[in-house]
Amino acid sequence: MNPYLSNKIKIVSFICMIMVVFIHSFNPATIELRNNPALKINYSLAIEYFISNGIARISVPIFFVISGYLFFLNFAGTKDDYFQKLRKRVKTLIIPYLFWSAFCLLVNFSLQSIPATRAFFSKGLVKDFGFPKTMYVLLLDPMAYQLWFLRDLIVIVFLTPIIYFLIKKAEKVFLLALFILWFLSFNFKFLTSEGVLFFTFGAILAQSGNYVAYYKTVTRSYTTPVVIWLAILILETLLFCMKLSNSMWGQSCHKIAIVTGILAFWNFYDKPEIERLINKEKLKKIATLSFFLYASHEPLLSIFQKILPKVLGKGNIATLITYFFCPIATIVICLSIGYFFRKKFTKLYEITTGGR
Repeated sequence: MNPYLSNKIKIVSFICMIMVVFIHSFNPATIELRNNPALKINYSLAIEYFISNGIARISVPIFFVISGYLFFLNFAGTKDDYFQKLRKRVKTLIIPYLFWSAFCLLVNFSLQSIPATRAFFSKGLVKDFGFPKTMYVLLLDPMAYQLWFLRDLIVIVFLTPIIYFLIKKAEKVFLLALFILWFLSFNFKFLTSEGVLFFTFGAILAQSGNYVAYYKTVTRSYTTPVVIWLAILILETLLFCMKLSNSMWGQSCHKIAIVTGILAFWNFYDKPEIERLINKEKLKKIATLSFFLYASHEPLLSIFQKILPKVLGKGNIATLITYFFCPIATIVICLSIGYFFRKKFTKLYEITTGGR
């Protein structure tokens, strides 16, 4: 992989990680409004929807595309290739998944054991789980809910021989079938159609050797795709405000926005002015903390979300302050802890982040 693409993946991954934190940042007051059809949509909810369920929704598909691309890069489909890739994913996926799932379970148990913080937990106490449920939560349904991505990715990695076979035998038909399943929001219990679709798309890019997204020409437009994407997001938000987000039109608009947004965002990175701005060495170093931010932002974000509304209340202004403060504070704290952790406990940091 050339240095430009390597740096691009690091920076894009970091920006997408910030988006993921914002996806998880709907605060309790806003969720109450969203889930109650009788309540009116207010401007704070519309802003949150536009950012968290609009702009930020391209992040997870991009992560799957990058994962598929990296797995199938220089992959010849042999048994040796597969097991070599699999051994690396034990280090980069399975060990970090188990560590952070156990860590979050322990944090929740500790906080539930303190009378002052026990009231913030309404989904049952860890001490009452019993061994079967504890193992289920640890391995399949982690309390750090963001780990679903790693869980799905681990499942997909084990399925890569099948994906490779179908790409070679019926690439277009396979991709179309996956796209239809994703568009119809069809998912298995521990495997999303979104994950398989975009992982497969990344695999096809790696296998084809024709990396279209990296190809640049002097006549390429950078801003037009972004304008189109934002226009679609505005339409999607308007449909949401009209309480039509779950309709066929709302769901279709959401899917179109994701595809358009991925292309626009990936393309916009190559704009010369943007490239000069974001390729600074300091940002590259911060970007190396992306995985730590991913793994550690819960339960810290949820703690902020539960405490702040009790202090500020549930009005529009208070809701917006909560919405922006919680993810920003979480990002700053997690990055600071990650930097300190990496500097003082380098070996342990490498194990818990898969060597990233």
